[in-house]
Amino acid sequence: EVAGVRPGDVITRVGSKVVKSRSHAHYLLGRSAPAALELLRGGQRLTVQVTRDADEQSGVVLDEDLSLIRLTALEARLRQAPGPVLVLTSLPAAALIQCAVDQARTAAGVTIVSARSGLFGGTIACAGLLIAEDFVAAGRTACASAAEPFAAVLLPAEPFDEAGLDLVRRSYLEIGERLGTPVSLV
Repeated sequence: EVAGVRPGDVITRVGSKVVKSRSHAHYLLGRSAPAALELLRGGQRLTVQVTRDADEQSGVVLDEDLSLIRLTALEARLRQAPGPVLVLTSLPAAALIQCAVDQARTAAGVTIVSARSGLFGGTIACAGLLIAEDFVAAGRTACASAAEPFAAVLLPAEPFDEAGLDLVRRSYLEIGERLGTPVSLV
């Protein structure tokens, strides 16, 4: 724990600047001394103060990232959605996806669900090692509890190669067929 920042916290602002990614947060922290950090911790927003010398490292380790380009693309897709959207993602990326949803200010409802790794017995959290079946399981649960059908399902691109196939050679398009909803990769 450094300056009240705990593992699992999501830094959403450094000073007055909205954080778009891990690298952006790192950049802002490196140029701000002292800095007020706005955090998300367990769904609650709070602010902590980081005090250090300008040439001293922040001491904060940030371990998940989505590029600014991908976050912007996600925000655009959410704004264009004709109805409710289901975003299936990895556990570590869920909080960053929530920040993108907040930024998008879309009228369509957005549900974010973290897929659990069945292939690796639930021990893998990164998106790159999730498979289509993991997304189908998470999507079915979300669809069963949704008030209305989803107009679209968005998936992370990491688990799929250039042909759209996962580690066990299943296409991401199969997810859409099995859920009965159009899917696309972000």
